[in-house]
Amino acid sequence: MIQRYPFAPKAIWFKRYTDQMTLGKRKIYVATDTIGYEIKSLREFSRVELKNGMAVGEADYFSITERDGQVWKTTCALKLLDKIYIFNPDICELEEHDIIDEGMTVINALTSEIMVIERNAYLRKYAFDCIKETDQQDSSYQPISGLLTNSSYLTIKTHNFSEQKDEPQHEDILFYQGKYWIIEDTSKTYIYTPKEKSILHLSLKALK
Repeated sequence: MIQRYPFAPKAIWFKRYTDQMTLGKRKIYVATDTIGYEIKSLREFSRVELKNGMAVGEADYFSITERDGQVWKTTCALKLLDKIYIFNPDICELEEHDIIDEGMTVINALTSEIMVIERNAYLRKYAFDCIKETDQQDSSYQPISGLLTNSSYLTIKTHNFSEQKDEPQHEDILFYQGKYWIIEDTSKTYIYTPKEKSILHLSLKALK
């Protein structure tokens, strides 16, 4: 790592990882014996690997095709948030369509019985060299009537990620000068020495 400020306090980086947990009975739309689809994040379909038309765990199943010998024929279209999706057996993919074939049944893929919970985990990465770019600013704001909340803001910059793809991102957490800060924004500037190198700027908000 580049160490330009050896006597300045270092920041410890905690990288944010997000996972989702779905509550409620799964609804799986069966296309073939090995391919099914379920609603993901309430906005799109996710492919599910099936075994003999079944998934692991409890679920309700809805067939969107029928089998004629070795050929699968699509009989139902899926409607989700005013978009129509039809399974293409030639490429084994669910595709978005503007129109449906005459006689094809439309199934409304309902999301009201599904609850998606987002879980955040933070993994400690490492300390990196940095320096303050702005002085700490303290301010008060009123999120609801009658409740004043104090917040602190700070911007730091670092050269440590000029040649690394993995770098601090929005909503990651830093431990810096005895406080925990959440990254609200990131930006980059560039210098030439003569090789191009980037400077990462991190706008931070103190966590209370």
